[in-house]
Amino acid sequence: RDIRLALVAGQTMRGRVEVSKDGVWGTVCDDNFDASDAKVVCRQLNANYVDYATNNRYTTSSPTPSRIFLDNLGCTGSESSLGMCNHNGWGSHNCGHSEDVGERARVQAGLLRA
Repeated sequence: RDIRLALVAGQTMRGRVEVSKDGVWGTVCDDNFDASDAKVVCRQLNANYVDYATNNRYTTSSPTPSRIFLDNLGCTGSESSLGMCNHNGWGSHNCGHSEDVGERARVQAGLLRA
C-alpha cells in the first residue's frame, strides 16, 4: 500500500496520514484539506470515514517522515487514491510538520503502524 496512519499511542484508529512515493514516506499538509480528501484516505485504507484533524492534532510517537509530499489537495471524494486528486505536485508545498493531517477511521483492513 502507498498510504498508512502513524498511530497515536494507545489508539487503534487515529493517527497522522502518511503517503509513499517511490518507496519514501512523507506526510500530507492540511492546507485546503477537507472531508472529501479524508474520505479518499479512508478508501485507500479500506476503512470507514469518521473525521480528520488539522494542525498535527493527532500527535504520534512514531518518527515523522522528513518529507511533506502533498499540499493543497482538491479531492472530489470519488478518487481511489490521494495521488489522483488535484494537488500542488509531489513534494511541492509551503508547509511545516505542524500542519500534518491526521485522521480517525473505523479500520476494517489497512496498513497501520504503531
